[in-house]
Amino acid sequence: MTIRFVFNHGVPLDVVRWYLETGSQWVNPIYQEWLRTNRAYLWCDAAKRLKVEEQFPELLERATKAGLQYGLVGGLVSPDY
Repeated sequence: MTIRFVFNHGVPLDVVRWYLETGSQWVNPIYQEWLRTNRAYLWCDAAKRLKVEEQFPELLERATKAGLQYGLVGGLVSPDY
């Protein structure tokens, strides 16, 4: 799998760099959820459901500091969002 497009509107560049440089997208449970469902959802909802604070505290910390915890993640955006 290759990443063909990362829409990072409003995402601090240092967060995008960290995310791609550390390879965390491959172990990130939120990214894995998106691959599994191919649906769009709110980051904070997925983080709570997948217990990100227990497994990946650095991911939660970086997302919160960057103000990304309420961002839309993955899939295609439907009229519901």
